[in-house]
Amino acid sequence: HIKFDVVQRVTRFFKEKYDVIDIDGVRVLFPDGWGLVRASNTQPALVLRFEALTAERLEAIRNLVESALREFKIDKKIFGTLFFSIFAAVTGVGIVVPLLPVYARDLGASGLYIGFIFGSFSISRTFFLPYFGRLSDKKGRKRLIVSGLLAYAFVSILFIFARNVETLVGIRFFQGIASAMMMPVISSAMVVASAVMITPNQPHQLPELRQPPLHFEH
Repeated sequence: HIKFDVVQRVTRFFKEKYDVIDIDGVRVLFPDGWGLVRASNTQPALVLRFEALTAERLEAIRNLVESALREFKIDKKIFGTLFFSIFAAVTGVGIVVPLLPVYARDLGASGLYIGFIFGSFSISRTFFLPYFGRLSDKKGRKRLIVSGLLAYAFVSILFIFARNVETLVGIRFFQGIASAMMMPVISSAMVVASAVMITPNQPHQLPELRQPPLHFEH
């Protein structure tokens, strides 16, 4: 995941110049304080903590750590790839869905069967969302996104060969599975990527990072 990758790179960066403790993130040690960077266990965010003997040193340590983080900005190509994936999937749905009732009527579908055609997509997606969500945490998002795009394309081609209403219901069911593989995983990847990005034009603010109140000890 991106947030853990950022923590690993920051750890390597500080190990070259400072004493660090790399258990549960990286704690950079100074004679008069320390700075901590770690990945949140519950959110797509980084957690920053600082302590120092004086307010001036607290600010200096904070600026040092934040400056290091700004060296590890997320490649914007990631967002381009994710946007293209969402665009391809949403465009495909936008083209097919308005024509489905007409297509189904031509195959002799009643109003009830048209409801089955649309409902089968929602049912399969709802049931498979938790499964693919857990699978993406174990296997990684990239595999599911690629597999979902390929499955989505394959299932969309099957509409051409549908000759009865039952086939349409089945195609929509498997299209819902492909959607469950792809769309939520892409959304999650975009949230994580944006959560660890740092705005370089705001040197004293980290709007994308969850940061607790700073304090110092005497």
